[in-house]
Amino acid sequence: MKPVFYLKVSRDIDYAYPCIMSWITVAYQMEARYFIICDNDKLKNKIIDFCGLEDDSLFINSMSQRTSRISEKVANQRWKKASDAQLTTFFMQRNKESNTIGTLMQMIQCFAFL
Repeated sequence: MKPVFYLKVSRDIDYAYPCIMSWITVAYQMEARYFIICDNDKLKNKIIDFCGLEDDSLFINSMSQRTSRISEKVANQRWKKASDAQLTTFFMQRNKESNTIGTLMQMIQCFAFL
């Protein structure tokens, strides 16, 4: 079973694109699968262009409907969307038999739930 990386991206900032490309390279070198969690279509298209991806098949959206009950308990309103995106990785992995390398790869931001 191949290892899996989940790369969460939410901010459209200049240093994000080389960082994403670096993590994709790491996943490739480790013969791992990777998915990019991104809820912003404009940002998704910029990532596809910068990284030379063929399409958006490696992108997933946050599973807000499935994670909202948990997010409401662990995060305030400001951090709810971030919590939904992070919890999505756990819901995805729960249903898969794979060797996960750090179910949650934080590339752009670190979140502290207050």
